[in-house]
Amino acid sequence: MLREEAVQPIEQPQLEIVDLQETPTADKKMVTLTGTLRNRGTGTTKTLRVRVDAYNQDDAVVLSAEATPTTEIVPPGATVTFTLTMENRRDVAQYHVETLAR
Repeated sequence: MLREEAVQPIEQPQLEIVDLQETPTADKKMVTLTGTLRNRGTGTTKTLRVRVDAYNQDDAVVLSAEATPTTEIVPPGATVTFTLTMENRRDVAQYHVETLAR
């Protein structure tokens, strides 16, 4: 006997970067990056990793580190912030933020 069952859609988080600020320390040797992520998906994150790569003008990675989010659990529509302090290098032209959420 066959019967029909409703298939529930898969709920998945989808994070986007909505803000990224760069603040050098007083001695200019380090820089603190503070960012905000918003979950525009339909699922809550259970784990969250944030990686920041610093690129030079030739698009080569010159620094890379993991940032610390304020929480790993981000429901749909909610935001989370992250911070990271790294060396303040003159050759850094831009930052790339990548998230891995499950």
